[in-house]
Amino acid sequence: MKKQILLLLVFLPLFVSAQSFKLTDPSNNSMVNNSYVIVNGTATTNDIYKGIRVQNVSGQTLEVKVIRKEINVVAGTLNATCWDICPPADTAGRYPELVTSTSINMADSAIEFSFSAHLYPERNSGCSHMRYIFYGVGTSLRDSVDIYFNHGQTCSPASSIFEINPAISFEIMPNPSQNFIQIYSDQMPASGFLQLTNLQGQMLRTWNLEQNNPWLDLSSFETGLYILTVFDEKNRALARKKVQILK
Repeated sequence: MKKQILLLLVFLPLFVSAQSFKLTDPSNNSMVNNSYVIVNGTATTNDIYKGIRVQNVSGQTLEVKVIRKEINVVAGTLNATCWDICPPADTAGRYPELVTSTSINMADSAIEFSFSAHLYPERNSGCSHMRYIFYGVGTSLRDSVDIYFNHGQTCSPASSIFEINPAISFEIMPNPSQNFIQIYSDQMPASGFLQLTNLQGQMLRTWNLEQNNPWLDLSSFETGLYILTVFDEKNRALARKKVQILK
């Protein structure tokens, strides 16, 4: 029998203590953990690149590396991932998943500015999608950001928002809803949080998983489709579903 998951309906700040790293877009100081950024160029742009500011918020010193995953990359392009050093570029498809050869020792609260992601279009038009995962070597601590490189074709991140293999199942009732929903599951983590985003992946609100109140208040949101994601205490996305609000 499925039990009702009770939620503490307190709006949290953008920083959530379950994180391992705080990933920030330097251009606007917005946090981009488990979200995305788009960087624009053309097929003839020599180097389309994006820097991300990385802060260790794990509470411990970590040896940090980066995993680069090619989610959907245009053939014929080149890419490089800079972490402490900038290596030679790789051809798209040669290494679908690549771990940086260098690591950086980061004390708790330390901020690292050396990360940058590069896409070299080589006159190939399209939209290339990469995922960058920052992790503590020898630990399960990790956080990620997706970067879309627009090199002559408009990127549509909403199409990839469900790119996750669900680790748990849960139900939302009622759905559609006007103001309030309840979450039902017998597989929720003992601690963690729920995150509501729009279809463009922008974080709108976060709730702790606490046994205090059965209702999730969506009364401040307009009619439309939204995404509700379940995270565990290590900031790992476990499952997500669409939520429809009808006023």
